[in-house]
Amino acid sequence: MSPKGRPEGESAPERVSAEGNPVNPKGRPEGESAPKRDSAEGSPVSPRARGRRFPTMAERIPLSLVVITRDAASDIAACIASASFAVEAVVVDSGSGDDTVDVARAAGARVVRREFTGFGTQKNYAVGEAGHDWVLCLDADERVSPELADAIRAVGVNPGDGARALGEMQQLGARAIRYEDLAS
Repeated sequence: MSPKGRPEGESAPERVSAEGNPVNPKGRPEGESAPKRDSAEGSPVSPRARGRRFPTMAERIPLSLVVITRDAASDIAACIASASFAVEAVVVDSGSGDDTVDVARAAGARVVRREFTGFGTQKNYAVGEAGHDWVLCLDADERVSPELADAIRAVGVNPGDGARALGEMQQLGARAIRYEDLAS
């Protein structure tokens, strides 16, 4: 079994649009490519991310970022940019009334719309939409720190590896609070 629970050798299910037309892994109609971007300054990401160098495809790892959203336009671009080491970003949106869908697509994510059915079922659905066996689940208001990104790149992902758990951390003002700090 792969880390996502698929039998070895079984690929992800074929992707189709709501109209039943085939789409590529990024959710675009077959044959349609990504929009052209001239430079990092022209890239549709948050101003905070513009000063960073984005990884090349050779530096990216076969991992899917998945995020479930609703009305997260102010957070989603920075969330996606913080995990730029991931080959794929998938956003499952449950009826946002703001620009979440457009901002996520502009940041390079494939967006799937789905009615909210509960956090667990929505996250599981998002993981099922991922095109890679290794998946990083974030909330739209969460960011991957540069240290964590470096650690993920250093460890890498291998098809035969088992699951990995990341420690949880919250931030209160400017102070980072780790769950293990609360236990002592």
